[in-house]
Amino acid sequence: MHCTLTPDEIEAVARKRTAAARLGYAVSLAYMRHPGRVREVGEQPNDVVLTFLADQVDASASDMLAYDQRPQTRREHIAQIIARFGYQAFTRSLVRELVHWLTPSAGEDPQAEPLAISLIEELRRRRILVPARRTVELIVRHAIRRAENVRISALTQDLHPDHHDALRALIAPPESGEVSMLSWLKAAPKSASAKSIKAVLDRLTVVREISLPTSLRQNISTSALDSLAGEGLRITVQNLRRMALPRLWAVLSAACLRLEEQLTDLALDMFDKLLGRSFRKAERQSYDKASQLLMDIIRPLQSLKTFCREALTARLQTGDLNGMLDTANWDEIESATAAIETALGDGKPDKYSELIGKYQTARQFAPMILRGFTFKGAASAASLLRAVDLLRIMYEANKRSLPDNPPTGFIRKAWRPFVFPAPGEVNRRAYELCVYFELRDRLRAGDVWVEGSRQRRNFDDRLIPKATFEILRTEGSLPIAAAADAETYLAERQQQIEEAITIVAARAEAGTLPDAAIQGGTLSITPVKDETPDAATAMSRLVYGQLPQIKIPDLLTEVNAWTGFAECFTHYRSGRPAEDQKALFAAVLADGVNLSVSRMAAATHNLSARQIAWAHDWHLREETYSAALACLIDMQRELPLAKLWGMA
Repeated sequence: MHCTLTPDEIEAVARKRTAAARLGYAVSLAYMRHPGRVREVGEQPNDVVLTFLADQVDASASDMLAYDQRPQTRREHIAQIIARFGYQAFTRSLVRELVHWLTPSAGEDPQAEPLAISLIEELRRRRILVPARRTVELIVRHAIRRAENVRISALTQDLHPDHHDALRALIAPPESGEVSMLSWLKAAPKSASAKSIKAVLDRLTVVREISLPTSLRQNISTSALDSLAGEGLRITVQNLRRMALPRLWAVLSAACLRLEEQLTDLALDMFDKLLGRSFRKAERQSYDKASQLLMDIIRPLQSLKTFCREALTARLQTGDLNGMLDTANWDEIESATAAIETALGDGKPDKYSELIGKYQTARQFAPMILRGFTFKGAASAASLLRAVDLLRIMYEANKRSLPDNPPTGFIRKAWRPFVFPAPGEVNRRAYELCVYFELRDRLRAGDVWVEGSRQRRNFDDRLIPKATFEILRTEGSLPIAAAADAETYLAERQQQIEEAITIVAARAEAGTLPDAAIQGGTLSITPVKDETPDAATAMSRLVYGQLPQIKIPDLLTEVNAWTGFAECFTHYRSGRPAEDQKALFAAVLADGVNLSVSRMAAATHNLSARQIAWAHDWHLREETYSAALACLIDMQRELPLAKLWGMA
């Protein structure tokens, strides 16, 4: 791909008189295309590349030695290539332009390696010779710093002194109690109960009272917001108090925005779980009652069965039932009939009837959800949303009866016999429960969404904003691998499906389908079998049985001595490696086994929870983990087998 010469390039190469000049010119041209720089003096190209280029320019790979003996020719060729094919040398004036170009990408993902790759690819696309590694690192570092400043500015430019006071109160030392306000907000209960919903809504009220501007979400991308929010929710309150302004306001603002989403989704999850729990209990009770009903009526039915059989026999034999009726045990028949009537009651057991009996349970938490959130939805959910607003007004006014004509278009067929027990009559309890369960189902389906939620937000919010979409479509740079209109997209997909069907049909007719066969109209697929030899399994058990028993912190220390991966866990601000490696390894282990900092401190010697928390907050993040993993992967090629077992 990078070394195949175009007709224009071959024409330029053909102007050179000697085979050595042609090959040298082609090599210089290939180097400028990829990796995008000038070949160093004396640098020997890859043998495969050299042979491939030599075949295209009617030369031999050995001609490269003669070409390198005259550096002046090499310099002249480089100048000719730059002039003819539009390449340009990297200059200092491009630094600022490339920093600005790279800043949006750095705002989405601040990892240095992907940014450097993107920068080099852009330089190749513009036919700008790639500068020295130090210059690339400088541009990437400035882009990351500028993106950080842009993110901080986006989250702080609309804040007022009142917002600053409210945010500072989140991390202020508690006057009474054991934890700060931010720690209390993060410690929301997770178990589903009416009490937990109230606790979550109380925390959500505190976050909403900060009244952060709605423009903050629009000023910053989701990934950038997640990065700052993760920092604010991960770092301890003590470390947040030491953070410089205005970064502190940005981190706390992002944390509050993310907390609002998390608490909203947590409350709605509890609402969903509690309704599901009530429905499952109603189903079980309905099943248990049906089983008990069957047991209660078996004996009475046997008595009636005997009576009916005797009556049928008498009618067939004599045609006269008078004698049989005179000798029948009417007391037993009457007792059996009464027993069946008592057991059947009002009718067969039904889960919806049992569910209505649990109305008081749902009444403990559902009104809090309806009052605590604003629900919006598609046109198909309009009737349900009117019913939700009606119940909210009833709860706020403490009314006990429904209006004469409540919204009923959302009520499904299964609920109607219970909501409308008689013409013109509405069962209030059944109506409310129907609203709760229909709201849950519509939230799951996405027909109804909640402002402030992340999981149950409007589907359109997940798409590219309309204004941005129009700009990208006009410029022809839409980041999607599909047609922009539905007709073209569907036509392409139909053609692909028809081509695939044709291929599959031909292979099926020829009997060449991989791991499958069609015989007599039946599709048979070859099952996947375990291909591990028994000897390999036995050897694996033997090897694992011979591994030494070692403590994980000691193993991390030993692996670090081989590879130096601990140096990848750099400080968030200074970029220096961790000074206390024991605390760092304890924090890594706590992350790996999902153990709290306090419990990890209790399980170690000579390490406090504060030391481990410091290492966790300032040295552990996604990019440092990725760098450490890359270090281990690179080093494993140079390590003996015994050490590789330790790394595994």
